[in-house]
Amino acid sequence: MTNLEKAKNILSCSDYTCVVCSDTDVRMSTLRGVAPLIEILDSEIDLSSYSAADKVVGNGAAFLYVLLKIKELYAGVISRSAYKTLTDNNIPVVS
Repeated sequence: MTNLEKAKNILSCSDYTCVVCSDTDVRMSTLRGVAPLIEILDSEIDLSSYSAADKVVGNGAAFLYVLLKIKELYAGVISRSAYKTLTDNNIPVVS
């Protein structure tokens, strides 16, 4: 199972709003909006090897994922502008 599949499965089987996974680490949040991403950004964790799953991704969240250098993203719901922001920054998106 890939990290993206793992993150997506955790997201779909729980009340979490955001999940990020690497080969050795899983971080989950029940915070809403961009709060989980800001919390991760403030922690200065390197997410360049992480995959993420998020219930709803708007353009603000997309820019934060770009700043976090996430490897790939699953979005339950994503805006067109968020999709463009992510793909323009070479972050593969599955919805």
